[in-house]
Amino acid sequence: MVCLDMLLERLQSKTNSVWIGIEHIVNESELSRSDLLGLLNQQPKMMAAQFLNHQFIAGSDHLLSAAQNALNAWEGGYAVSRSLSVEIILFASGQRQISRALDTLGIEKLPENMLIVVVGIKKPDIEQYIGNLVATIGEPQEPMFRISDRRIQQISDYFDVSRREILAISETESIEDRWKALSKCVASRVSMVAFDL
Repeated sequence: MVCLDMLLERLQSKTNSVWIGIEHIVNESELSRSDLLGLLNQQPKMMAAQFLNHQFIAGSDHLLSAAQNALNAWEGGYAVSRSLSVEIILFASGQRQISRALDTLGIEKLPENMLIVVVGIKKPDIEQYIGNLVATIGEPQEPMFRISDRRIQQISDYFDVSRREILAISETESIEDRWKALSKCVASRVSMVAFDL
């Protein structure tokens, strides 16, 4: 099964181009955290595959920035962790300590839904990988990133992004424009993690 509405983007590493796939999956099968993590080990090997708690993710720009920075750290020899999957969660959380990153963005013991981020060389492999996970776990969440004033405030507080900063780069005060601005601010914060070494 191929999930056609997943986000697929190309990332450029020092040595080659890679693909990142992102999907928000509803846990209809009610799988536990250990069951879900076990699924990652049963799939064909990818460069990285990570489940994330969606609550503190500010959209696709946030995750794309985290994955690109993790890839740069991994290939640049300044990664903190021993796996690209963990490096992605470190950047996505804005943390340099693995335990803090997992506390914030790790999935719960019995998550209702979660994001999956997969990095690999071939686009069709990523599509199949995520499609298999969707078939096993449950249907994709639509829209992938639900926007609300509460979520904007929660993510802003976590990443220390002020309303003033959001409005400075937002075209209007609409919730959609504030979300886009927040996503850009968080993507910038994520990139700064590399300088906290």
